[in-house]
Amino acid sequence: FAEQGNMDDGFIVLEEVVRIRKKALGDDSSELADAIFQQGLLHMEKGNREDALASFNKAREIRKTALGETHPDFVEASFRIGSIHLAEGLDQEAKRFFAEMKQSEEETQAAESQGVAELLRATGAVLIDLEMKEEGLACYEQHVRIRKETIDSDGVETADLLQRVAAALSEQGSTEQALLCYEDSIRIRLDVLGEENEDLADALYAKASILLDQEDNEVDCVSLLEHVVKIRKEKLGAESLDVAEVLDTLGSLYLEDGRHEDALAAFDEVALIQEAAHGVDHEDLSETLYSKGLILLSLQRHEEALENFTEVVRIRKKNQGEDHTAVGDALNITGFLEAKCGNTEKARELLSEALRIRKQNEEFAKAADTLQQIGDIHRSEQQFDLAIECYKECLRISTLELGADNESIADGYIALGNIQGVVGKHDDACASYQEGLNIILKTHGEEDERIPPLLQKMGSTELKAGNRLKAKDHLLEYIRIRKEHSDERDIDFVNTLQIIGQIQKISGEDEEAENTWEEAFEIYTDEGLAYEYPNVGETLRNLLDGESADAATSDNSLFKKASTGILAMVKAQKAADQANAPSREDIVNAATFVSIRSLGANTFTSKKSLDTGAIEEGEEEYDDQYY
Repeated sequence: FAEQGNMDDGFIVLEEVVRIRKKALGDDSSELADAIFQQGLLHMEKGNREDALASFNKAREIRKTALGETHPDFVEASFRIGSIHLAEGLDQEAKRFFAEMKQSEEETQAAESQGVAELLRATGAVLIDLEMKEEGLACYEQHVRIRKETIDSDGVETADLLQRVAAALSEQGSTEQALLCYEDSIRIRLDVLGEENEDLADALYAKASILLDQEDNEVDCVSLLEHVVKIRKEKLGAESLDVAEVLDTLGSLYLEDGRHEDALAAFDEVALIQEAAHGVDHEDLSETLYSKGLILLSLQRHEEALENFTEVVRIRKKNQGEDHTAVGDALNITGFLEAKCGNTEKARELLSEALRIRKQNEEFAKAADTLQQIGDIHRSEQQFDLAIECYKECLRISTLELGADNESIADGYIALGNIQGVVGKHDDACASYQEGLNIILKTHGEEDERIPPLLQKMGSTELKAGNRLKAKDHLLEYIRIRKEHSDERDIDFVNTLQIIGQIQKISGEDEEAENTWEEAFEIYTDEGLAYEYPNVGETLRNLLDGESADAATSDNSLFKKASTGILAMVKAQKAADQANAPSREDIVNAATFVSIRSLGANTFTSKKSLDTGAIEEGEEEYDDQYY
C-alpha cells in the first residue's frame, strides 16, 4: 500500500500487525518493535516528524530490552531519532543518539554486515557534519573494516569509502593517516579499473592537495597533477571545468619551479575553458587573467601584461562595482604597467582612480603604495617637487598605519632623502636620512648592515650642503661602527679616513689630520690595496708630505674629482640607454674607473656600492627595482 502511495491503508494494516503481535508475543518482542518502526517510516514519508519520533522511540525502547544496546536494530532506531533531531535543529540531542551508533561493532555478525556497514557509513557522515569528527571517523573505520573482512575487501565501494575517510581525516588535520587512505584507495582503483578512470583522478588530485600543504614534501606533485589532467581530458573533455581546476593548481606549481612559459600555457587553457563555460564577464576568468598578468610582468612583457590587467579592471568593475577594493588593486597595477609602457598620462589617471578608491575604503597602506607610484612617475618626468610631495604623503600615511618605528618607514625616509639630494635640497635630504637612521638604530641597533653606507651618504650630503663639521661627525661615526662591528678594512674605509683628514686639515686640525692620514696609509698597506688602487697610496703620500689644505677646495680637489666620477657614471648610463650599448654593470665599472683615476680612489662609496649609491643620487631614469 505504501509503495503505491496509499498511506492510509498502509497505516491500517500496520495497526492490525501491532495489535496481533502485542496479543501473541507480548509488549517486549522484537517483532512488535519492527512493526512500530515501520509505522515510524510511514510517518516520515508523510512528513509527520512528531509521530515518527514517537514511533521510533517506542521501537528503540523495545529493542533495547529485547536485543540489547549493541544490536544493529537498536542502533538503527537511534540513527532515525538522531536524524529527526538534526532536521529540527536540535544538534546536541542528535549528537547523543548518533554517538550510540559506534556501539554496533561488537555484536556484528556476517549475515548482518551489509546493513551494519551502511549504518556506520551514514552515521559517520552525520557525525562529521555535526563536528564530532573523532566519533565520525571511528564509524568510518569500522565500516571499512567490515567491508574488507566480509563484503568486498578490494572492491570499488571500499575504495570510495577510503576516499571519504581520507577526506575526513584531512579536514581533521590527520594528514599522514589521510595519505595512507588515499594511497590504499588509489591502489584498489588501479588494480580494479586501471589507470584511466575519473575516480582515480579524484584520488590523485586529493592526495596532491594534501602534499602541497606540507612544507617538507618531496613527492613530485607536478607529475601527479599532470596525470590527473590527462585522465580528466580523456574522460570529461578538454573543456571541462574539472580540467581547469587542476590546470590552475598546476600553473601555480610551474610558476614556483620557475617554469614561466609552462605556467602561462596552463593559465591560457584555464582562461579558454572559463570563457567558454561562463562567458567573458565571469569573476573566475578575472582571477586567471590576473595570474597571467603577474607572470607576464615578471617576464618584463609589459604590453601583454597590460592587456590582461585592463580586462581584469573591466570585469571587476562590472561584477563588483566601480569602488570595490578589488577594482582599486587592479587599477593600481594597470597604472604601473601603463607607466612601464611609456603612457604616463594614462598611468596617472588610473593610479589617481586607484588612490581615490583606496582612500574611500580606508585602505591607507595600499593608498601609500599608490602615492609612491605616482611619485615615481613625477620623478621619471623630472617633476621632482611633485615627486617629493607624493613621497612625503606616502610616508605620512605609512607612519600612521605602521607606526613611526616600522622598518619600511626607515627605507621611505632614505628614498625621500635620495630625491631631495637630486634637486639640491641637501639640508632636507640630511634630515630625511637622519630620520631613517634613527629608526634603524632603534629597531636593529648599530650592527645593521645598512648603517655604514647610510652614514657615508649622510657625510657626502652634509658636505654638499656646506656643513663640514656635521659631515666629519657622520664619517667618524662610520669609522667607529666599522671598527667595533667588523674586521674588514676595505677601500671604503681608507677613503673615508682620507676625507676625514681633509676636513680636519681645512678646519685647522693639522695634527689630527696627519694622524688620520697615517692610519689610512697603514691600513692601505697592511690590507694589500696597492695593487688594485695604486693612485690611493700616491694621494695619501702627497697628503702626508704636506699637500696644501687649500687644495681641498680647489678645482682639482678630491671633492671636485669625486663628483666628476659620479657624473661620468650617470652620463654613461644615459648614453647606454639611448644606444642600447654596454650593460648597466659595464657602465658602473667604467665610471668607477673614471672616478678612481681622477680621485686616487672613489669618494664616499666603493666600487661595489657605486651602483646603489651614486646612481640613485644622480640619474634621472628611475629604477623601479629600488625602494
